[in-house]
Amino acid sequence: MQTTTTRRATKITSLLLAIVMLLSTFGGLNLTAFASQGYLVDKVTCRVTWDEAYEYKMSDAAYLEGTGRYKAYLIRFSSPDAAFDFSVFPIDTGKSNISGVTSYDYYLETDQTERISISASDFNEEPIRVTMEIYDITGTPKKSAVKKLSAKKKQMKIKMKKVAGVTGYQIQYSRNSKFKNAKKITVKGAKNTSKTIKKLKRHTKYYVRVRTYKSAGGRKYISEWSKAKIVKTK
Repeated sequence: MQTTTTRRATKITSLLLAIVMLLSTFGGLNLTAFASQGYLVDKVTCRVTWDEAYEYKMSDAAYLEGTGRYKAYLIRFSSPDAAFDFSVFPIDTGKSNISGVTSYDYYLETDQTERISISASDFNEEPIRVTMEIYDITGTPKKSAVKKLSAKKKQMKIKMKKVAGVTGYQIQYSRNSKFKNAKKITVKGAKNTSKTIKKLKRHTKYYVRVRTYKSAGGRKYISEWSKAKIVKTK
């Protein structure tokens, strides 16, 4: 049986490892915006102590049935009382043991997680409250559109329809209507809806289309292409 000192040392070690894994795995990625893009499928508030953990069985959740391995979820943990620990089973290459946090966003891209265990980080006489909000963020972002094309000498300016919550836009242009040998430009940021492309051929017709993309957990979700529009350079 572990002593209190041993258990506390283990938790401190787990916290340090968790911080390293968090930085290397997510690279500072903020998933907050994706909650508004997805929809809330479950919300649970539990009371836990150092010794008494709460287990949430993912396999019992109806929304996981038949989803396939590319179903994506954002699981948002928060506590107004004190720090807590959580573990996801089966263990997922070190990413799923987090200690000493009062809020945390955990990204789950498959349905392989069987259960989540939550407990208080430190000894407390009174149980602490921990809330789990589970959002389904599966799918592609909304489509954009080419709002306006204007031509200049060896240049064209593209204005795109703004789509909230996306990571950015991709512009594809070609002299061929089927977009053979097309070139693609990435514009980062949902608010950056204007782009000027230079060094084009004079008096040449170009076909232009755009699409949006959304990055989360190392995966990029891409919308369908918009309808193509035509512009002729001066």
